[in-house]
Amino acid sequence: MTPTAVLAAAVMAVSFSSASSATESLPVRIEITNAKSGSMVRCQLVLAHFVTLESDKIEPNHRTTIALRRDVRAGTLLYPRAGGAPMALENIFCGLDEDWAATRNDLDLTRLRGGGQDRLRIICDGQQGLACAVAPSTAGQDE
Repeated sequence: MTPTAVLAAAVMAVSFSSASSATESLPVRIEITNAKSGSMVRCQLVLAHFVTLESDKIEPNHRTTIALRRDVRAGTLLYPRAGGAPMALENIFCGLDEDWAATRNDLDLTRLRGGGQDRLRIICDGQQGLACAVAPSTAGQDE
């Protein structure tokens, strides 16, 4: 069993407030692009109850998409779980795979939580280390 599978199983074992699962939510997504040539980017999702999940490593000049739901009233981002209630997404950290701790970025999810858009594009690049920033708004545009 891979570490990701073990983490996924642990997520399914953690209980979540039934009040959160009863609220209205809408689908949203986060697209993280690795624009850093020659380096893989690794991202970690931090969920409620101190649960962490690793996303797929992002190869240079590629991106990954994370599908979430946003609570309509509170703006809470929810990570869907197979066979269980969704868990609140607290944060996402991304860094270079070869030196993750030293290059870790705290992604700014404010725009997605605010309800003004259903997609957040983040570009990770940098001359030295790694810098991840929200890309200009592309609300209503699909690639």
